[in-house]
Amino acid sequence: APDHDRSRRPHARYGAHECPARATFRARPGYSRGRRAVQDDPNFNGGDYYDAPPGAGPHVGLKLARQIAQIHYRSDDAFSNKFGRSELDRLDGPAGFTLDGRFDVEGYLDYHGDKLVRRFDANSYVRLNKAMDLHDLARKRGSVQAALNRVSAPSLIMSISSDTLYPPYQQEAIRDGLLAAGKRCGFYEIDSSDGHDGFLIELNQIGGILAGFLDAVLVDTALHDLALESR
Repeated sequence: APDHDRSRRPHARYGAHECPARATFRARPGYSRGRRAVQDDPNFNGGDYYDAPPGAGPHVGLKLARQIAQIHYRSDDAFSNKFGRSELDRLDGPAGFTLDGRFDVEGYLDYHGDKLVRRFDANSYVRLNKAMDLHDLARKRGSVQAALNRVSAPSLIMSISSDTLYPPYQQEAIRDGLLAAGKRCGFYEIDSSDGHDGFLIELNQIGGILAGFLDAVLVDTALHDLALESR
């Protein structure tokens, strides 16, 4: 917790951050369309679908919501390099082009949509999704800067260079606010062409940065505890 008492255990005395201070326009359209896809599925039934027979839940809407989200999680370069214009199905048969033929990237989106449907509840999805839209550090604190002024722990801010869902300038704004408040803050931009999902992929970069940050926090903690013991 950012304002945790320094006399507590070391793991509670720091904060790591990779999201904006508040949900911004770039993220909200995708989130809202995902919720609409679920809620417009007739099988959603206003959220009352738990007594539906197997296979009769809002699976079509939830699958589409995941596909919409997945588009925002990767960068243009990531999609282009991985799929290009490769075809999963034959697009031009003897009778010409068909609507059923898919590009390879469409198969990728279908896979991730089907995967989420098997492991996630639609009501949980729309509520968690809405919570991300409502995220705002300034709520009940006056302003984002007022919220950052309350931080007492050393903080680590990271961004992904190709992230278009939460672009680096949003994390830079948090860094600038913490520094303006005189807080201890480290900032790193992870070099990745994978978009938002870079935080799941660039483990070597992120792991090294986290390890260095935690080592520094532990050294600071040890010195602080030693000073307390010597009083």
